[in-house]
Amino acid sequence: MYEKELYETLISDAVLVSLLSTYRLSASATKPAIFDDGAPEGAEFPYVVYRIEQYPVDGAVSRFEVVLDYFGHSSVSSRTKARQAIDRIILLLKYQEIDTARFGEVTHFEPLVLPIPEPDSRGIHYNIRCEASGIEKQWLESLT
Repeated sequence: MYEKELYETLISDAVLVSLLSTYRLSASATKPAIFDDGAPEGAEFPYVVYRIEQYPVDGAVSRFEVVLDYFGHSSVSSRTKARQAIDRIILLLKYQEIDTARFGEVTHFEPLVLPIPEPDSRGIHYNIRCEASGIEKQWLESLT
């Protein structure tokens, strides 16, 4: 689908990256704490986990649901940082079309943000869901 392009959109935003922790890949390499499908063992708060769920294809238009989960600490300053990170993610998705190898441009619609109760009161969890659609390039090329 377009996981790679979504990931590149998220990690290339300096504001979002500054609001998240980093994850150590090796002794000398780190990356922003943005993960697909699940955070690795040892990931530190705050971080984002994303996944893309595809709906059945409707002709040339593919529909998706982009699901992002923000995990952080429950302190007041961390909650402020969480709100800033969520606002930034919404800005990135809502106002940016992502061009992919398979789809012309993936367009995102108004995200829904829900707080998710955490069993440990020291942590916070927000779920961000956003519907998206993209027109298959193969179909577009067949028109020309």
